[in-house]
Amino acid sequence: ASIIQLPFDVFSDAYIDTLIITTCKLPPTPEHTVLAYDYPKRERIISINPQTLSTSHLEQSQWCTVDDCKFVLNPAMLQLVSCLFKHKSSKFSDVIEIKRGVLFAKDMLTPDKTSDISHPYFQGDIYRYQTNFIAPSWVEYGPKMREYPKEFKWFEGPRLLLRRLVNRRQRLMASFTPETVITNKNLYTVLSIPPIRHECVLGILNSKLISRLYLAMVSQSTKDDFPQVTIRDIRNLPFPTFNLSNPTDKSRHDKMVSLVQTMLDLNKVLQTAKTPDEKTALQRQITATDNQIDQLVYELYDLTEEEIKIVEAATR
Repeated sequence: ASIIQLPFDVFSDAYIDTLIITTCKLPPTPEHTVLAYDYPKRERIISINPQTLSTSHLEQSQWCTVDDCKFVLNPAMLQLVSCLFKHKSSKFSDVIEIKRGVLFAKDMLTPDKTSDISHPYFQGDIYRYQTNFIAPSWVEYGPKMREYPKEFKWFEGPRLLLRRLVNRRQRLMASFTPETVITNKNLYTVLSIPPIRHECVLGILNSKLISRLYLAMVSQSTKDDFPQVTIRDIRNLPFPTFNLSNPTDKSRHDKMVSLVQTMLDLNKVLQTAKTPDEKTALQRQITATDNQIDQLVYELYDLTEEEIKIVEAATR
C-alpha cells in the first residue's frame, strides 16, 4: 500500500486537496508498512514518479492507535502521536465543554441596546493569550438568529475563546475573556470542567505540542484556503491526567495556572506599551514565559528528550 499527499493547486480547474492511495483488499499483517510521501504544500509539479520520491515506511498498526485511525504521514510525528494515545487515558473532552458561536443576518446589528436580550457583539480579534476586545454593536440573542446555542452560558462569565482558523505560523490561537459578549461561528467558546481551571486548559491548548499534534493529525488544519480547527478534533486530543489530590499533580496544575495568568497580564500590558524599549522588554518576558509553559506541557505529557526534539523541530 502507498499514500502520496500532493501539494496545493495541482489541477488548473479545481482547487482541492489531493491524495493518491493504493491499497489491497487483504487484512494487513501486524508488521505491514505503508509507503508514504508528503509533498511540500507549495511545490510545483508536472508529473509524479514514485521511484524518485524519498518515501517513508509507516507501520499501519500505529494508525489504529490514533483516534479515528487518522493518516499521520510524518514518521516521527506518527511515533509520537501513537505513543501519546497509547499512554494518555484522558482527552480534552474529559475536561472541557466547547461550542461554536452564533450565525445571524447582519441587519440584526444595532448601534445601541434595544431590549433585555440585546448584548454586545464581538468584532475584535483573538490571538494567543491576547483578546483584542472590540464590540461597537449590539444584537438580540434568540430565535431571530439563524443558529444559536440554547444556553446563554457560552457568552457570559470566565471562558476561553478559540479561533476557528489556524494562524500563518501554524498555531492554534486561544485567549481568555470574562466579558458578556456574543461571538460568531468563527470563534469557539471553551469552558473548563472543574476542578481543572481555565488557565490550565489555555496553557495546554496554546502550547507547541498541541498545535503540532493537531496539524499532524487533521488535514483540514493545513489547507491553503481555510485551515481550520474543528470541535470534534479538539475534543479528541489527548489531555494530561490530573489528580488534584496528588501533591505533584496539584503543583503542576497550579504552576500552569500561574504561568498562564502571567502571559495574559504581560500581553495586556503590551497592548498599551508606548515606547519601543518597553515593548521589547515585554516581548522578551512573554517569550520566556511561553517557553516555560511549553516545557511544563512536555513534562505533563511525559515526553522524552527525543520526542521534545521532534516537536521543536516541527514548529521552527
